[in-house]
Amino acid sequence: MTTRARGLPFALATIAAGAAAISSTLLSASCRPAKDAATRAATRDERGAARSSAQTGLELLRWFVPNDPKRRKEGIDRIVAEGLATRVASDLDSNGFTLLRADAARLGAALAALGDSASARSTLLGQPNAWVDLASAQLARGTAYFDAGRPATSDEVILRLGLRGWCFPTVDAARARVELRLSEDAARVAIVTIDPSTVRVRSNDIKSGRAALELGPEDALIVLETPVIPPESAAGDGPATALPPSVAAILLDGRPFPDRASVLVILPSLADILPPPQPAAAPTPAPTAPATPETGPSDHAP
Repeated sequence: MTTRARGLPFALATIAAGAAAISSTLLSASCRPAKDAATRAATRDERGAARSSAQTGLELLRWFVPNDPKRRKEGIDRIVAEGLATRVASDLDSNGFTLLRADAARLGAALAALGDSASARSTLLGQPNAWVDLASAQLARGTAYFDAGRPATSDEVILRLGLRGWCFPTVDAARARVELRLSEDAARVAIVTIDPSTVRVRSNDIKSGRAALELGPEDALIVLETPVIPPESAAGDGPATALPPSVAAILLDGRPFPDRASVLVILPSLADILPPPQPAAAPTPAPTAPATPETGPSDHAP
């Protein structure tokens, strides 16, 4: 009994000492850096690569320039004349759109030519395979407008300018494919049915409402409404009658600010699309025939 009584305090003391040692070890471990400098640097590099990869795709910039058709027309002419951008012909022309392929490094000069923008908005689109809206507007039934250059009256619909695009590598460099589409959606469902076989079409393409092009790493696509300068009223003829708006004017003019016109700029980001260049491999020396006492070393490959 005496031996057992004497061993219990000894066991308790041993357990306490072990606990203290474990606590000391954990405390010292928590005070030491979890990773050395090389590991931290590698982690930063991995995070940077992840960010670059995530940014691969398309970016949308929205400018809001003065809604002055004459000034905007002069600005477009100046942009083309000074080589800041070139016109891109497409079916969207007949619906009142102007497309410009611009030098991304000179977008500031292009914006200044259009009258500057009090603010700008940026949206990362990525690589959307499905259509995403760049602009939309709801029309009341009977609204007069120009549809593909012809006067028309609308049903109760929602007009949309959509975009889809993706990036891909080429032999020379990476590029981005950009597609634009005009469509109209029924604002209301005319027929309600529980028959799953009934086809309910709510979205229709607008005539002459498509455009497709490729952008290089240094390119930007500017999309804006082709300005229509209202005619001046002649003396004695009374006030001039304003023409119905085009689809582009409905979607871009006065939205969201009444005294401003929206200008859309599509920028590609092609980071990490192409693998890093690899050094060329050293050429393999040609094999030679072994030397013999009679012939000596051979100067030619067998």
